[in-house]
Amino acid sequence: MGRVRGSTPAIKRVAGLARDALALDPWNAEAVSAEGRLLESEGRFREAAVRYADAARLSQRPWLEWFRRARAFERAGALPERVDACLLAQRADPAEDALHAGPCGWPWLALHHPGTWPPGPDGPTRPSEARG
Repeated sequence: MGRVRGSTPAIKRVAGLARDALALDPWNAEAVSAEGRLLESEGRFREAAVRYADAARLSQRPWLEWFRRARAFERAGALPERVDACLLAQRADPAEDALHAGPCGWPWLALHHPGTWPPGPDGPTRPSEARG
């Protein structure tokens, strides 16, 4: 996990623990997500978003990692990527109440991307698919 710089002793310790966890189990979604949170805490939002996508592919709760990715893109000011991450989160678990707030709150999504919310029976439509 050499990516996290560790700007404080606490971050350095957590980064080391995440690195150790990944050495033991490279498919540990929580450790990959921890890297994302550490990168996000350092203001490295796009790098954090990459780690959240990696974690989502490994996780049994991918909606959470896509939600975190949306938050990182929100903080980076990356609107299209944020929307795509939100729609992936909502598609992963349309019934998850946490997705109705924060970077993926439906009022925000419906305002900026009409037709993507509320989701249909197959989940929400990605903006790229809606334009198709």
